[in-house]
Amino acid sequence: INAHTHFEFSNNKASFNYGSFSSWLGSVLNNGGAILENCQGAIQNAIIMQLKSGVGSVGAISNHLIEVNLLKESPLNIVVFLEFLGSSYSLEKLKAFETKFKELKDLEDKKLKAALAVHAPYSVQKDMALSVI
Repeated sequence: INAHTHFEFSNNKASFNYGSFSSWLGSVLNNGGAILENCQGAIQNAIIMQLKSGVGSVGAISNHLIEVNLLKESPLNIVVFLEFLGSSYSLEKLKAFETKFKELKDLEDKKLKAALAVHAPYSVQKDMALSVI
């Protein structure tokens, strides 16, 4: 079991700054969009790597759900955790998250389950977290 995997970052080729947390987080925010471009091949390779390593079940942490179809096509058992981030209150962001989570729930079957993930206290405003939960 690989309980915490970010397949959507599989296309990352050292685009993030490692070392201090704030530097890393800034690089994720600045480079995240570019990493998502043309990432399907990298996600497929990451799935194959999991399988070759003997992994049969994964917890896929996702913000964009771009990996879901590839995961569904794989033999893996999957829990997709739709991750919520939001440091200030936004009703629009909550509605968008709710819509995306409904889309994910509609994809559930015997090997794919949908779940929620609130990122962290420093990245999610308290009332937003309570609304998501």
